[in-house]
Amino acid sequence: MVALELQVDLAEEIRQLAAGMTFKNPTGGYTELNVFEQNLPMRQIKKVEPTEEDAELDEDDEDEELQENFPYIIVRLDSGKSESAEAAHVIKIVLIAGIFDDSLKADGHKTILNLFEKIRERFRKNPVLKDRYEAGDEMTWALPDEDEETFPYFFGAMYMEWITAEFRREDPLA
Repeated sequence: MVALELQVDLAEEIRQLAAGMTFKNPTGGYTELNVFEQNLPMRQIKKVEPTEEDAELDEDDEDEELQENFPYIIVRLDSGKSESAEAAHVIKIVLIAGIFDDSLKADGHKTILNLFEKIRERFRKNPVLKDRYEAGDEMTWALPDEDEETFPYFFGAMYMEWITAEFRREDPLA
């Protein structure tokens, strides 16, 4: 399916764009950007009923599992539209960024915006990806209203439209 292939190819392109860039991680070091398709990896589910003490330990384990994902971008398929056999297939994708920045300056939004700008610049200069997809003109980004509530984690989203070729209608009389 074209939408799934676009998702995989865009995720790979973002990995290449972010190669060599480093970001803070919750363990106190620096790491490369994690790029995921559609969702964050699922956390391990415990099937045994925990005791109260186990529940506290499990929360710590869940926090560690969640922290392992930072920093990240999720390439999420949002919707697709094909209005006619002659029209292009339009696929909407949302890039969801999660960044860790424990600096008291609370500058995590700057890291997100720099990352989004790098992606936007790439597709403004050359909107074609893998000779199969074309980035649409509309690219928008958004940041949440209240970063204080999620500090030291910062989040943002970038919305993109992609145009792909439509199937050619088969004509049995031709």
